[in-house]
Amino acid sequence: MRRLVTGPRSLVSSALMTALATLVVMAGLAVAPTAASAAPDAATTKAGFTELSEVPASLAKGNGAALADQGIASVYGCRYALITPSVVDFICVVTSGRIQLWMNCSNFSRYLGPIWGPGTYSIRGTCPFLSTVVSVGANEFA
Repeated sequence: MRRLVTGPRSLVSSALMTALATLVVMAGLAVAPTAASAAPDAATTKAGFTELSEVPASLAKGNGAALADQGIASVYGCRYALITPSVVDFICVVTSGRIQLWMNCSNFSRYLGPIWGPGTYSIRGTCPFLSTVVSVGANEFA
């Protein structure tokens, strides 16, 4: 079978398409490290929990004293956001009782945070280098 020199199925066309595909892949690899550098450096960050800055008072709403009087261990609300695959941020409002946050990582380790009483907290959980957050939760104490 004879291949043409010009046209959509020619040798020149095939070579140009291969060169273009190679350039696209190389450009993608050159851009990827700069986008990833915006994330926190997990290699130098200590694994576990870290308390962050003060939380605005507007998030600390509600009074759980009435529920605590009825025998409920603790009244709290937590929101969390996955910042990177290995970093999760929590904002917790504890109105009565005490809580302890926990985090499971993909390297089969479990991290427990300190026990917090009533108040508003901003907490960051970090898994070790090359592991990711698998699950999070809170233990309740009276």
